[in-house]
Amino acid sequence: MAVGAPDETGSGRLRPRRAERQGVLHSLRHRNFRMYALGQGVSFVGMWMNRTAQDWLVLELTDNSPAALGITVAIQFSPVVLLSLWAGLLADRGDNTRLLLWVRLLQGLCAAVLAVLVLTDTVTLWQVLVVAGVFGCLTAVEVPVRQALTSEIVGKVGIANALAINSVTVQGSRMVGPAIAGALISVWGTGPVFVVSALSLLVVHWAMERIDVSELSTPPRAPRARGQVRAGLRYLVQHPEIALVLLLFLFVTSFTWNIEVVLAPLAAETFDRGAAGYGQLASALGVGTLAGALLATRRTKAPRQPALIATAATLGGAQVAVSFVSSFPLLLVLMVPMGVGMLTLLNQVTTTVQMKSDDAVRGRMSGYYALSLNGGKPFGALALGWIGHTLGPPAMLRSTGLVTLATTVVVGAWMLALHRRQHGRKP
Repeated sequence: MAVGAPDETGSGRLRPRRAERQGVLHSLRHRNFRMYALGQGVSFVGMWMNRTAQDWLVLELTDNSPAALGITVAIQFSPVVLLSLWAGLLADRGDNTRLLLWVRLLQGLCAAVLAVLVLTDTVTLWQVLVVAGVFGCLTAVEVPVRQALTSEIVGKVGIANALAINSVTVQGSRMVGPAIAGALISVWGTGPVFVVSALSLLVVHWAMERIDVSELSTPPRAPRARGQVRAGLRYLVQHPEIALVLLLFLFVTSFTWNIEVVLAPLAAETFDRGAAGYGQLASALGVGTLAGALLATRRTKAPRQPALIATAATLGGAQVAVSFVSSFPLLLVLMVPMGVGMLTLLNQVTTTVQMKSDDAVRGRMSGYYALSLNGGKPFGALALGWIGHTLGPPAMLRSTGLVTLATTVVVGAWMLALHRRQHGRKP
């Protein structure tokens, strides 16, 4: 059988030349990937429900304080700054299937703790902050492990399509999770939402246990040695085509990927729509990100730099424009294209990192990706919380757009200038 050709069970990897013409769902020919995608899809629905309920619980405990919500998000994502690089090294060394399974189970335990606290009417803000911090530690490990495992399941040839399908499951859950959570909160409060979130991890356990590890394309594991984190940093410095993309993404995500911090007070204060309105805004954004994910499934190679820069600039301009909208129905409609822009940029960055990284350091590069995705969120959440408290929720959204635009101009110009110096031509 030719290397990479599908075997009789459909579990083998695709030939490189065939991968491009297999259609938008060709990665699902892998049984392992089907099990993986099922488990992750369910887990992300649960986690988005958990995130929505946690944000609303904080607002309930603090009389709708954007600052308190910002502090909660900052605590939840601060561990990413401290742990992502070591988590990436762990992904290069360990059994990523087992690691991801344990991370998901512990995330379910966090949801179960919040469920008990809410249902027994003993919950306090400091308890929510502690659970958010623990969840953040688990997220720091989960992102690089999940990225590395995806490559092991489908191989490098299929990674672009597999990452796009991952995005479809994530963004589909982003659309479904907040809507379910918002409806449940409106009727029964946040407690039942945490219960459902915790129970969703049972499906994840069932699916992950059915992955056949003998079919994984696992690279040689990095041996235990001193200086491996520094070696990953040297690799990043030596590959500026990865480093500058991650730098741009770090500044954009610090504010734009804190959009939930903006949407909750926007629904509660500016439009007086309550938890249901928050769920509707988050779901409309999810519709857009799902559409962007579906568009990305045809990607077979890393994007060109001008396309990535244009996506970031368009996203920033759209956020500034949307911040002036005073109609809630119109705001719901405009959340959709904003979601498309967010997901398109996310997929462009993810594909760049995964396709341009060597197998030996893929976990560590995924760690830097996790750092750029979530590492700036604590600062951004605190800044947005202060802006919301001082100037109101619309100013929070306007600020995210201005930061994205400014960063794109500076880092984008740096990226293009470096490319011209290296290649002596326009990208």
